[in-house]
Amino acid sequence: MIKTNPPVIFCTYFGGGGGDALLSVVANRSTGNNIKYYISGTSSSNTSNGVPPLVNPGGGAYFQNTNNGGFTDALLLEVSNIGNINWATYYGGNGGETGTGIAIDLNSNIYSFCHTESSNLNTASIFPNPNLSNAYIVNTRNGQGDMVLAVFRNTTFEPVWGTYYGGSYNEGGEGSVACDQNNSVLVVGANAGSSSFPLYSGPGCIGTGTPYFDNVWGNSTGGFSKAYIAEFCLDPVLVGYSENDIVKFSFDIFPNPTSDFLNVINLPSESEIFVEIYNVQGQLIFNKLTNAESFQINVSNWSSGLYSIRFFSKTQVVCKKFIIQK
Repeated sequence: MIKTNPPVIFCTYFGGGGGDALLSVVANRSTGNNIKYYISGTSSSNTSNGVPPLVNPGGGAYFQNTNNGGFTDALLLEVSNIGNINWATYYGGNGGETGTGIAIDLNSNIYSFCHTESSNLNTASIFPNPNLSNAYIVNTRNGQGDMVLAVFRNTTFEPVWGTYYGGSYNEGGEGSVACDQNNSVLVVGANAGSSSFPLYSGPGCIGTGTPYFDNVWGNSTGGFSKAYIAEFCLDPVLVGYSENDIVKFSFDIFPNPTSDFLNVINLPSESEIFVEIYNVQGQLIFNKLTNAESFQINVSNWSSGLYSIRFFSKTQVVCKKFIIQK
């Protein structure tokens, strides 16, 4: 419900000489009354007919001042609660882009979800590689149109990570993105005509219960598309930590090597800690949310080899390695 008193704070057109549409918005209330809004959309305006009022804040921010060759590029903006535009940029390549969704995480990093028909987004400036062994990165478009999930650092708008996401045909022009308090990001959309969509029947970030899983494209009545739901776990580099921050508190694991059980003790007394274990191939094989200062993990059915265990709290991150030896 919109109040009529006080009246509208501000209302303005935004665009250039072509067609412009702003399609998604999220509010950042982490700075008190200084609310900021992040907006995504699409634009067919270009230098020949007049570009929208773009803003480059400098200091390493992602900024693209021209359409990169497709009929449309996505638009990304930060707008203050009094109408000041702090950041406004095209985002796109040699095909068409539409920004369909935008979200922020707990550290106010910005997540853009857009549809693309471009084949050249795998550049260092658009898809920076965070050099994480477990990062999901697809550098090539798989079909006629894929989705793109990209992350930008809060306040600096520096690109952190980006990836294509899709199957062998077309993911359509729909999609939305959301982040939660458990270091995960969820994307949804529509998949048309692709049986090679990157499905995964894993436990999700929290790992409780059995997730819904359907790996059959189409149906008995001849449907031509299905929706998809995908969850990504966020690495500490994306949510505000650097690799130098990995060791900030200590805990103990024993025995190491082990063959049947791994004991974890002396965890900090935080309200919630998220646990992940990866094998040497970088595959997530275990995760849970806990508030215990000690617990035991049954590894008797795991293969021999080197494993990495990570713990995430709201303020700290720690990583250790252990060996299973049968």
